[in-house]
Amino acid sequence: MSVWYFGTDPAVLKPPFRLQPLHTLDVTNETQLRRHVAGRYLAVSTTLSHGSYLDEPAWLIRRLRITAPFARTRTFLIFDLDQLAPAAQQQVGQQPERAEHQHKK
Repeated sequence: MSVWYFGTDPAVLKPPFRLQPLHTLDVTNETQLRRHVAGRYLAVSTTLSHGSYLDEPAWLIRRLRITAPFARTRTFLIFDLDQLAPAAQQQVGQQPERAEHQHKK
């Protein structure tokens, strides 16, 4: 599973995880995102998805905030990339609403 995370936990470097620091890569659309993400699931730390630490890639952060996660842990939201909210769902200038987290683990 690909993991978008900023931190020092060495567990993220071992299988079955694959660290993907998307904020350091040139990921400007969904096609490029899928080139970097192994499989269809992406675990995103809540600090990155809903914190104020990062604002890039802005398009991805906006999409994740309006997409309900597939599952979650205490510190990660797990998204099914096949279920990302359509980009057209958010209008220009509209503040993204945070997805309700229905699946808890």
